[in-house]
Amino acid sequence: MTSYWNGRQARPDNLRLLTHEGAWKAWADAEEPMPADPEHRLRGCRSIVTQALQDVLHSTNVIILLGSGASFCARNTTGPNAPGMRDLWVGVRAACEAHRAGEFDAVVRALVGTAPGVDPDGNPKTGNIERLLSLCKMRLELLSVKEETLKNARSLVDDPGPEEAAAVAEMESLSAFVSLAEEAVLTKVGFVNATTELSAHTELLTKFGRRSADKPRVKIFTTNYDLCIEEAALRLNAVLVDGFSHSARQRYNRDNFDHDIVRRRNGTARADFVDGVFQLYKLHGSVDWRRVGDHVFRSLDMDFEHGAPVLIYPRSTKYQEAFDSPYLDMFAALQAGLREPDTTLIIAKTPPHRTALLRKSADDRTSPFPGHTYPAATVIGIPSAVKRLRTAARIWTSATWRSKSRDISRWPSSFTQFIFVSTLLRR
Repeated sequence: MTSYWNGRQARPDNLRLLTHEGAWKAWADAEEPMPADPEHRLRGCRSIVTQALQDVLHSTNVIILLGSGASFCARNTTGPNAPGMRDLWVGVRAACEAHRAGEFDAVVRALVGTAPGVDPDGNPKTGNIERLLSLCKMRLELLSVKEETLKNARSLVDDPGPEEAAAVAEMESLSAFVSLAEEAVLTKVGFVNATTELSAHTELLTKFGRRSADKPRVKIFTTNYDLCIEEAALRLNAVLVDGFSHSARQRYNRDNFDHDIVRRRNGTARADFVDGVFQLYKLHGSVDWRRVGDHVFRSLDMDFEHGAPVLIYPRSTKYQEAFDSPYLDMFAALQAGLREPDTTLIIAKTPPHRTALLRKSADDRTSPFPGHTYPAATVIGIPSAVKRLRTAARIWTSATWRSKSRDISRWPSSFTQFIFVSTLLRR
C-alpha cells in the first residue's frame, strides 16, 4: 500500500497550527515582511507547538489513543504489512476460495445481491468486509429464530420438515464461512515479527519513557489487534502493564492494572519506581488473546479448539460487543482516566462512538466543590477529531500535518494519525 508519506522523512516545516479563529499558522516565521507592517514578519507557530509538547511531557496524566493509522507506520521489508479494509476483503476471499471455489462470491450474492465484479484490468473489485460480516451476523440470527420457530411448531416425534432442514443447513454453512473469514482476518492482522520496522512506535515509547517515574504511568489505549506496541516495548526493554499476570501461563485480570514495577536492591528496604513502564489497554482485543471458559489467556495458538480468539471483528455490532468483558474494563479505564485532573490526551481521527465517550468525559470534568473546576485537558489531534471535541473541552492549541501541495482532507486518515503524533514528539 502506498501513501503520500512513503519514503518521506518527518520535518517540522510540514506542521501547521490550527488557531482558535480557524486559521492556520505556518511552522517557521514568514520570509517576507507583512505588507501592513514592513518592520515585522508574520510569526510562525514553532514556539507555541514546542511549548505545547513540553506541557504534554510534564502533564500529571498522559493518555495516548491510537487507531488503525498507527499500524500503517510499521513496515516489513518482505511479507505482509498492516491490512486495510481492502486487504481484509482480499484475504477473506482468498481463504474462502482455497477452501471451496466460488463460495465467497456465492455468499456475497446471497447477502448483498451482487458481487463487486472486476475492474478494467480484470482484477476482482473489493467490497465492504465490515458490511459483509455484519450481514452474515444478522442472517444467522434470523435463521436461528426461524429454526427455533419451526422446531416448536412441530411435534417432538416428527422429523424436521424440508424448510427447517434447509434453515439448519444454511446456518451450518454460513457459520463455517464466518469462522473461516474471522480466521483470515486474524491471520492478516498478525503481521508483526522480530524484523518489522517500528521506528515510530519505539520513538514514541522512548520519548514518554523519559518522564519522571514518580508521575502516573502513561496510558496507551489502542483499537488495533496487532503487536506493534508490544514488539517495540520488547526492543526497548520497556515494561507493559496490560492486565495479564506475570505467571508462566498469563491470565487476564483487571486488578493487574493496579500493579506497578519497582526496583529494590539487596539489603535495603527502599523501593524505587522503574523507568519505562506503560499501561497498555487494547480496546478491541488482541491477536494473542484466547478465551478458555470464563478466562482470557495470552497465546498465539491458532488451534482454536484450545481457546477462541478475543477480538471485536469488523462488523456493525462491534460497538455493542465493546460492552463485554474484557473490553468493558478497557473502555471504563479510558473514561476514568479522562476524568482525572491535569490530563493530556493525544488523539487522532476518532469514530463517532469514541468521540461521544471523549465528549462525555470532558463534560464530566467538574469538581464536587462549588466554584472550582478541574483544569481542562490539552488535546492534540487532527482537525476532524479536535473540532468535534471543541464544544466539550477548552482546547487552547492544536497542531496537525498539512502539506503545501495537498489538502489534509484528501489524505486517507490512516496515513496521518500516527505519523503526526510520533513526528511531533521526536522534536
